[in-house]
Formats: sequence, C-alpha cells, structure tokens
Amino acid sequence: MKTIKTFFAIAFSSLLYVACVSSESEMLKQARSIQDGIMTDAKILDSAMTAKLAIWNESRSAMAMDSTLSTDSVKMQAFMIAKEKIDYLSNLQSEMTDWKGNLKMLPTLKEMASGSENPFGENAKDQEILAEIKKSKESFNSLKLKADAAMK
Repeated sequence: MKTIKTFFAIAFSSLLYVACVSSESEMLKQARSIQDGIMTDAKILDSAMTAKLAIWNESRSAMAMDSTLSTDSVKMQAFMIAKEKIDYLSNLQSEMTDWKGNLKMLPTLKEMASGSENPFGENAKDQEILAEIKKSKESFNSLKLKADAAMK
C-alpha cells in the first residue's frame, strides 16, 4: 500500500512540475497576442503600401508619356507631386522593413522547448518582455500613422 501511495505521489508531483514548466504566464500570453497582432498589421500595411506604390508608379509613368508634360506647368507640378509621394512612401516602406529587422520577437513555445534563446535575455522578466513588446507596438503605430497619411 505504501508503494502505491509513493508511486502516485511521485506521478502527481511530476505532472504538476510539467504543468508548471510548460504553462505560460498571462503576461507572456498577452505579449504573444500583441506580437501576433503587430505582425499581422505589419503585413497588411506592407501590402497596402506596395499596392499604392504600384498605382502611383503606373500613374507617374502615364504622365511621363504625355508629350505636353515639359510645356505644361500644371502637368509638370502634378508629375513632381506624384514623384515626391512615391519617394516618401518608398522611404516609409524601407523604414518599416528596418523596423521589422530590428524587432525582438518572442520565440514560440516550440522554439523555447527546443532550447531557442530568448532575445530579451535569459533573465528577462515577463513584465519586462510585455513592456518591450508594447513599446514595439507604439513604434509600429507611429509608423502606421505616417504611412496611412502618406497613402491618402
């Protein structure tokens, strides 16, 4: 009888340990959720900027083919405005690419289980990770505001 109790105690302790180790805190779950949202929004924004740039480039090319462009100051001004918009939006798209390249991404649970390093540091606390990801969201939102304004 004593052996059975010992066996169940060890099994229960092991299961409790595994459950604690494999579970994730609410802060990390929130951080992952925010991070996933940022990445989804970044993909959508990048696609929208690429589509807008294609439209503006096509429009600018059509303007450039106009034989009266060099003699009509209104058409020349419209051409220059289109060029400036394209340049500005291209720069914002490059800025977003740089932002993504410098972004610290929280590894997935599988990656963490296989020994992947935490880019926030080995001793980073959950609330520090969450705060860092919230800062990334703020910087993305700032970039998104600029891009949305530029695409109008």
